[in-house]
Amino acid sequence: MTIPYMANALTQSKTVYDGKLFTVRHEPRTIADGQTVLYERAYRYPSVAAVAYVSPARIILLREWRALNNAWEWRLPWGRIDNEEAAPTPRFERIPMPILRTAMQRELQEEAGYRARTLRLIYQRYSGASIVAPTYLFAAHGLTPSHLPQDIDEKIEVHTVSLTRAARMGLTGEIPEEFMGLALVRLAKKML
Repeated sequence: MTIPYMANALTQSKTVYDGKLFTVRHEPRTIADGQTVLYERAYRYPSVAAVAYVSPARIILLREWRALNNAWEWRLPWGRIDNEEAAPTPRFERIPMPILRTAMQRELQEEAGYRARTLRLIYQRYSGASIVAPTYLFAAHGLTPSHLPQDIDEKIEVHTVSLTRAARMGLTGEIPEEFMGLALVRLAKKML
């Protein structure tokens, strides 16, 4: 949201809300005609997701009860970086790769019951200009059983499927998160 009437009142970014999930900041920006306008941006710590390979052509896919949607959904192991993991990095600054990898290992252990020997970043998604919530997608190889307790609000079934089937599920909308579906289609296409 642009708030031009406030532009002269602020010359540097200012945090106006700092909650559990989001930080909202007013940020002055110079537009094409040279005027300074104030934008309101919401930041969330990044999310991490993994295509967890149990073999070269088979991956882990989760079926999770999503309370906010009141439905079971297919998805990859995925979660956001916890505030404690990212501290002291503010939400609006780039999170270092070691923190992203630590969060990905935790999510794999909580949701799928595995730890990966290797995590390789294969894709990054940055969201829109007003809501900044990047997602980092990793390829996870060399899985070994390693369980951490699931979050209290999580009900998850762990399944093993072919990458080809997972890509079809992404195309048909069975995997409702478009980012996940598109990533699976791209990976399956590389296999062919």
